[in-house]
Amino acid sequence: MTSPETAQKVRELQKSEPAAVWQWHVFCDAQADGIRDPERLPASLVTRFLSLHSSGVLVRMHLAADGMSKAVRQLQTTDPDTLRRWSGFCKSECHGILNPRHLPADLVHRFLLTNRVRPPSREPEDQVPRVTPELGWSLSSFHSGQGGSPRRSSVRGTPRTTSPRSRSQPN
Repeated sequence: MTSPETAQKVRELQKSEPAAVWQWHVFCDAQADGIRDPERLPASLVTRFLSLHSSGVLVRMHLAADGMSKAVRQLQTTDPDTLRRWSGFCKSECHGILNPRHLPADLVHRFLLTNRVRPPSREPEDQVPRVTPELGWSLSSFHSGQGGSPRRSSVRGTPRTTSPRSRSQPN
């Protein structure tokens, strides 16, 4: 099991870098059957996460801005059913992370649009990094184990069961 000192490094990383919360949850869902307490995981697994993070392998995504976080909170206070929808959305799409400040902007934006709320203005669409492509390839090292060829992952961090058709293949 992981030493308390190594576990503390993960906790400190999550406090100092909000994106690390997302990265840790994705990593744990992909590699540790969803166990997120570093002290309950093998030291080699926790050390691997810290190595991947420090080497820059894990994608640094564009997190939800304060305006988006406030919009989610405001929606929750004005519509009693929104808290239930937000919890369900976070469970199914966000690895259980409830704090919008620790989530990629894409996901929070999608929730707001789905709930018919016009999100606060943000960067032009073409300048906001997308979760799917970056995250899919960032998890390739998690899924391939010892090198190997990268495997495409879904937004939730699990391997896709089918591969998308190649553009050169006929319909």
